[in-house]
Amino acid sequence: MFLVPDSHQVTSEGGMATVRPSIAVCDAPCKSHYFITAGRVEWLPAFSDALAGSVMRGQIARHAAVDAKRRSWGSRVRAVVARAYNKLKSILGL
Repeated sequence: MFLVPDSHQVTSEGGMATVRPSIAVCDAPCKSHYFITAGRVEWLPAFSDALAGSVMRGQIARHAAVDAKRRSWGSRVRAVVARAYNKLKSILGL
């Protein structure tokens, strides 16, 4: 077993791949959702637009959290200051 991006685990069953958790293609028109078990695709109902959006926001938040941990302390402080500055500009209408 090994870990792949976005926390999916790939194992081998009889030489065929099994991927967990399910795979969701939220940013494509099909909104497909499926498992791969021992090399076979198990289709799940497609996501609604609302659910696909929610899943994508969750993935983006997880990636942002990982990226934030990787950034240096100084770059995190600069990002906080920049957000505060932009918020203040929007409040003041600048």
